[in-house]
Amino acid sequence: RTQLEEGRAWLQAVFGITPQYSWAIDPFGHSAGQAEVLKSMGYKGMVIQRVHYDVKRQLREAKKLEFLWETPEGNMFTHMMPYLSYTSQSSCGPDEHICCQFDFARIEGVHASPCAPHAAQAVAITSENVAQKSMLWLKHVQRKAKLYNTGHVLVPLGDDFRYVSMGEARQQFLNYDRMFRWINVNTNVTVSFSTLTRYFDTVIETQTPMPRLKGSFFPYADRYQDYWTGYFNSRIFYKGYDRRLESTLAAAQKLCPTADLRVQRRALGLFQHHDGITGTATSAVVQDYYYTMQRAVTSLEKIIGDCLQLKTGEHVVVNPLDTDTPTHRGGEVQAYAPEACVTRATWTEPGVEFHADGRMHRIHGVVVEESLQWRSNTPGSGKAGAYLMSVTGASDTLLPTSTRVCGTSKYVQYSTVFDMVTRTVRVYVDGTLEVTFDVDVRSRNNGELWATYTPAFAKGVRLCSDLHGLTWECHDEPATAPIQAKFWPMPTMAWLAEIGDGQRLTFAGAQPTGVGLVDGAMVLMLDRCGTESDWRGLQQGIDDARPVSLRFAVLLETSERSKLPAENHPTKKALMDRDWMLNPSIELTIR
Repeated sequence: RTQLEEGRAWLQAVFGITPQYSWAIDPFGHSAGQAEVLKSMGYKGMVIQRVHYDVKRQLREAKKLEFLWETPEGNMFTHMMPYLSYTSQSSCGPDEHICCQFDFARIEGVHASPCAPHAAQAVAITSENVAQKSMLWLKHVQRKAKLYNTGHVLVPLGDDFRYVSMGEARQQFLNYDRMFRWINVNTNVTVSFSTLTRYFDTVIETQTPMPRLKGSFFPYADRYQDYWTGYFNSRIFYKGYDRRLESTLAAAQKLCPTADLRVQRRALGLFQHHDGITGTATSAVVQDYYYTMQRAVTSLEKIIGDCLQLKTGEHVVVNPLDTDTPTHRGGEVQAYAPEACVTRATWTEPGVEFHADGRMHRIHGVVVEESLQWRSNTPGSGKAGAYLMSVTGASDTLLPTSTRVCGTSKYVQYSTVFDMVTRTVRVYVDGTLEVTFDVDVRSRNNGELWATYTPAFAKGVRLCSDLHGLTWECHDEPATAPIQAKFWPMPTMAWLAEIGDGQRLTFAGAQPTGVGLVDGAMVLMLDRCGTESDWRGLQQGIDDARPVSLRFAVLLETSERSKLPAENHPTKKALMDRDWMLNPSIELTIR
């Protein structure tokens, strides 16, 4: 929401325009949370594209590609593109060989095109061919129009990295203009250059009854079993740093209400690009994103220090929340005074029990078996890469190598060392349970690192996860689907809910990642890496992993211990823990 507000303010200030319609054709799946955010900001409609190919087929056949997307903020009018891609070759109808003839940037090689080499060449529209070419294009567009219900059809013309020269723009405009003039005179169809606003306003004015749909379009697959679920966890280090910038910005907005934070908001907004936060940019671009976020965090920390009137040399910790957390009182500014964690001979905390080797065994008396796994994947085109997940059948269960128990005045903790991971369970004096994973996958390649938690009630469960941290959806495990189809985004939290009996296991994260439901177990995606491209847009592997720490607040709640809300709503305690994860204490050193 921050980046939308910042961008809309800029457009209004510079051009006097406030957008009413959203163009979101390249995110890898679509969340109902995004529709909710847009509706709350006054948007009237949106265009989406990347939806599971079989779901899209069903909506095509039912003529439900335009629908009212139900959200808590009201219904959002939504237009879904009907075919595989948003590019010129897929925009005028179902046959890309025909559409490619009308990408006039292909005339004499003006622009490299994704059209197949054997596709008919685009040629200039002249008085000799205008009738034949115009009717070929029009009949094909009419095939697309039959998929919608209003008598109006949207035909985008473009692709990535297009209209970079006046020559290309001129070719497209002049040739389409000749066809449009001929069609408008010689047929009963009216065709024109248009805008998204004109299209939506015209369609809405028809008052055509629209179907209503509810829920999100995840996970996304574009063909076969090619599921775009790997990106939920790609470059997890940078996903976590994005959350650090977001929480520091929120603290500055609260503590320094008059500060000019436009530069910092734009740094955060920049990384929300669908190839930024997803981890699907080139290594050089990822580093540029990171440096931009680092500069923003550094400047925000200075702004907060100035607002608090801290003096040079002061080293403090600030709780940005008004409520108490397991470590600080609400709004507290405390001198930094780290307390050593003193080794203890045994673990005596009754809330969590461990196996002799250090793996978690019970939480509050309920069996919750822990397993850390490295799942090798099959790298390459259509298999695994920055976007796709495709694990092999073999599972390498990581074995503990050592454990350590220690404590301070605020918590006791149990750390277990595995290959690539140190998992630390910390129980605070108020009973809050925190689990941290310190991860470094650089010793391995082409695989996924998972932490799985299997509760005693795993035979009858649903997995619930959040949408933009606003609302929640619950998922059943698809029995016949491949493993990669059993994962969903986890922006802030997820829980495993026992069907009928009320027990639930909740993880609230300090960073976005992915979460799965596999054989009744909750699977947390910790990190991943690979050497090859999956040929979905990033022509490189994701072999630039960094050591990273992932933090989660964990709750095991039963019907006996608390009165649980409906399955698809978190408990009050879970929301409080999530607020703490999303707004951690900020350490400031004034120089």
